[in-house]
Amino acid sequence: MRVYIRATQGSIYTDNDFDNNYQRAEGSSLDIGVYHVFSFASHPQDQFKNFKDQIATRVGSLPIAVQVSSKRPLTKSRIASLKVFVNDVKRHYHQPVIIWTSRPIANQLKLGHVWINNSPSPQEWLMVLNPKETLNLNGQDNNVTQFVFNGNHRNWREFSDLNHIN
Repeated sequence: MRVYIRATQGSIYTDNDFDNNYQRAEGSSLDIGVYHVFSFASHPQDQFKNFKDQIATRVGSLPIAVQVSSKRPLTKSRIASLKVFVNDVKRHYHQPVIIWTSRPIANQLKLGHVWINNSPSPQEWLMVLNPKETLNLNGQDNNVTQFVFNGNHRNWREFSDLNHIN
């Protein structure tokens, strides 16, 4: 079993439950990964600092994930900004990075295996279930993305060992 824990979003937001979630996951038999929600409105170095300050050395055993979404096609400068962030993460943590995105953005980035949001295709390795599901915690509604890996052990090793952006 594997779990990914959200750490940060953009250059300011940190998940207040990250420490607690990470500690609980460490106490289980789960393989742990962390992820950052990338913002095109924030400078990539500021986002990297936010991410690094939040997770410190708690990166888990899975590749680090970066969630990327955009309602419009990406410009060259937006792609360059994402590359700066991803390269900073790879350089600092010496781990592969997986981009978690939609098929149109993956096509624009010319990526191979990525996490695909809302993919109806059973051929995709990672399927998103109930993308609009919310969970009420302490009186506050939180978006919950449920997903399932649709491959076998060999597929997972290939998927998790990939370096997607040079």
